[in-house]
Amino acid sequence: MNRRDYCLHLNTEQGSTCVQVNVDKGGEINIEISSDKPWDENDPELGYSIRFKSDTDVKGLIELLRWSRKASLEAQGYKVVM
Repeated sequence: MNRRDYCLHLNTEQGSTCVQVNVDKGGEINIEISSDKPWDENDPELGYSIRFKSDTDVKGLIELLRWSRKASLEAQGYKVVM
């Protein structure tokens, strides 16, 4: 398997943000998040990187984002059916 790269550009509170996902030959998933502005004014670092070796961890992250989105929509007054 060749290395695969995926990129998503977002407009966040930190400004233009890029989420780049790389899958290497061994199947490890690396997520790199970078932004135009620092995440914390006291820390000039503009990004973050995390590497997953377990599919269970990736699936857990996806579920966390899914349920967080549901809670956010409900807090805004929407009825969400999943």
